Amino acid sequence: MGFDITFHPITREELKTFIFDVIEKSSLSEERALMISKDENKQESIKNIYMRLEEFRDELLNGECGFGETYGFAAAAIAGYIHPYWYSRQGCISFICMEESKNKNMFNKLLNNSKKTFNGLLESLVELSPNTFKKIEDESNGLITKNYCGGGYIDNSKLSYLKELIEDPTYKNLVSRIMDEDNLKALKHVVNYALLHNTGILEASDIVVPVSNECYSDFDNFRADFMSTDNDYSNSREI
Repeated sequence: MGFDITFHPITREELKTFIFDVIEKSSLSEERALMISKDENKQESIKNIYMRLEEFRDELLNGECGFGETYGFAAAAIAGYIHPYWYSRQGCISFICMEESKNKNMFNKLLNNSKKTFNGLLESLVELSPNTFKKIEDESNGLITKNYCGGGYIDNSKLSYLKELIEDPTYKNLVSRIMDEDNLKALKHVVNYALLHNTGILEASDIVVPVSNECYSDFDNFRADFMSTDNDYSNSREI
């Protein structure tokens, strides 16, 4: 199957308002859905995601599923209703981090023992709001390890460093092992958008699966090179 990756801009404040607060107080779901979209159909879709949040804690504590498949995936889906998000087939920061860790000695030689690293860019949502996720662990530590899974958060303060890494010729070998030109182009677009709008970035897998026409977020905000929409920084909330 592979991985259909999406990069989702969202601020820490938006994560708190539209995800963490609703997890802690489910009665906020309708109010928050109305704040996100004026479209009634989209409001219903958002409320359906919020309804699932109430079930996730028990499922996680019972070991029925993982953090990324529940809260992580839902957070990315909600983010897609708030900002445009970009598509990458098979390539993301999580995979670069895992490749870098797996072949650390080799890449140290290739990079002349540079102290720059992709590891440390991603934070688990559990780290961002420990009070929201009491007694809950993110076994993936913010990395995408499965299909239909939400990954970690890259804070806005780290985006200039990320941009420097992906544009550094020294790191081309590492990055190109994971991301082709189209995928790298998508990452650059989302970084530019996030810097412009002072957001961070969430990663996720299979929020949109083009081959099976699946979409678990706002398709109007979906941006992809194959649709010639990757240069569109407009937001469906503002249309």
